[in-house]
Amino acid sequence: MVIKFRYKKGESKIFPDVYRPVADVNLWSSQREKWICVSMYIDSGADITLIPKSIGELLGFEFNKSEIAELNGVGGGMVAVIIKKVPIRIEDHEFEVKVAWSMIEDVPCLMGQEGIFDRFDIKFKKKDKIIEFEPLSES
Repeated sequence: MVIKFRYKKGESKIFPDVYRPVADVNLWSSQREKWICVSMYIDSGADITLIPKSIGELLGFEFNKSEIAELNGVGGGMVAVIIKKVPIRIEDHEFEVKVAWSMIEDVPCLMGQEGIFDRFDIKFKKKDKIIEFEPLSES
């Protein structure tokens, strides 16, 4: 079964109308013991899924200074992150995925390739403003 998400209208200082590929997914919060819905930009150029500080705290992640790494961003900017694993649910597909938990708030939620793009055939249909996730058969 193909899972469909819609492009969502966003703001841009360059373009009058901009639509971006966004997926509403659920991440498991060990702190609240329930699924938390998170909207993420689907970013085929991102190696790993990225979440801001507050989302990680909501999920129950704990800060450990010795685990901090740096992630390169667009334009060579560096962001301090801690790599964590979290259960994710995309429609009825549940699995664990690595996320980069940012130590700052000013980052978008990005769905990166690691652990996700190898489970789905993802088609960006910009003209129709639809993104399709077709589950790959498990071998």
